[in-house]
Amino acid sequence: MRLFVAIPLSDAVADELTAITARLRSRGDGLRWQQPESWHITLQFLGSTSQQQYECILPRLRELHLPPLPVRLEGLGFFDRAGVFLATVKVSPALLQLQQRVTAATEPCGFVSDEFLLYESFLSPAGSRYEVRARFPLDGR
Repeated sequence: MRLFVAIPLSDAVADELTAITARLRSRGDGLRWQQPESWHITLQFLGSTSQQQYECILPRLRELHLPPLPVRLEGLGFFDRAGVFLATVKVSPALLQLQQRVTAATEPCGFVSDEFLLYESFLSPAGSRYEVRARFPLDGR
């Protein structure tokens, strides 16, 4: 299964984005608009996840107890060539803390960033294809 950890948008933020996207949408714009109930803020993309990893992360994520946190929109934009509309949010200390705690909770289950990559994206009618152009170690230096 392909998993990611995310938080849903509050009703107020979703309503604000709904109003904005209603003004931006047009027939024949070539974009695939998602329904507001699928909008979210990704905290960690886990990718291909085994059943064993899934069973490992559930209790660890359940242990995270943080108060509700405010989410404010910061900017709007498009990845024109990919046909993607995006909204950025203000990264608050509370949001950053949640993301860090999620990452720490999933690490013992095998979700560790051993390196980061530079990708090249190739667009086609069938979708995007990505090719690794360079690899960079996370070695603490």
